[in-house]
Amino acid sequence: MTNYEDFISRKQKEYGEKFDPSDLDARFIEFFNSQDRIKVQSQDYVDDVHYGIVGVTTGWKPCFLLIHDYRCQGSGSLLDSNYKILAVSRDGKYRALKAV
Repeated sequence: MTNYEDFISRKQKEYGEKFDPSDLDARFIEFFNSQDRIKVQSQDYVDDVHYGIVGVTTGWKPCFLLIHDYRCQGSGSLLDSNYKILAVSRDGKYRALKAV
């Protein structure tokens, strides 16, 4: 079971029918599971580029967020359809992704 599947299973047990994963954008599941650092850009603000790993909020209607640093406990960057994934860092080097 992946981290994402485990998370969904736990939250369904915790919240039952109230649980709503509709805000979890499927494009970020791979990076939530791998914990690779990604580079994202807001489609509203061209200069708004951020780096970090994908985490998830708590509660009955979670969404993905970008955790900027391993010391962070939260983030102001909620990852949704407004964000474009530009690159992924594996082995310390960012590599551009094809249209994600």
